Amino acid sequence: MIDYLKQKATLIIPLIVCAGIIWFAYGCEPKTRSLVQPNLKVTGNELSIELETLVRIYNLRIDDLEKQEAFKQWFFNQAAEVVETGQVNPIGVLTSLLSVLGIGVGADNLRVRKKLKNVRIETIPENESS
Repeated sequence: MIDYLKQKATLIIPLIVCAGIIWFAYGCEPKTRSLVQPNLKVTGNELSIELETLVRIYNLRIDDLEKQEAFKQWFFNQAAEVVETGQVNPIGVLTSLLSVLGIGVGADNLRVRKKLKNVRIETIPENESS
């Protein structure tokens, strides 16, 4: 058997090398540093998911800024109208108060939901969580 392996060594060694190269090429995905956590290595698919997530977060934050700017502009327009006419628009004041109340109620609702979710997670025993 050893004689047979010695005779076919010129064929066996290149086959082993080729198999190793093919295994490396298909088995090891290239990785790079993460956009979110630079000390973590991610693949191309994970990197594109991170990028999409960052773009979505960016768009949400821009929308939030635009809403805040629109509210501020509306508030200044109402104030300018009061200064120009000397009359307070009761519908405008009511709308302003309801807007502020709605924002406060929404923020409180989110806070309470988060608190309740954390309480529910803590009270579920480990064997019933599945």
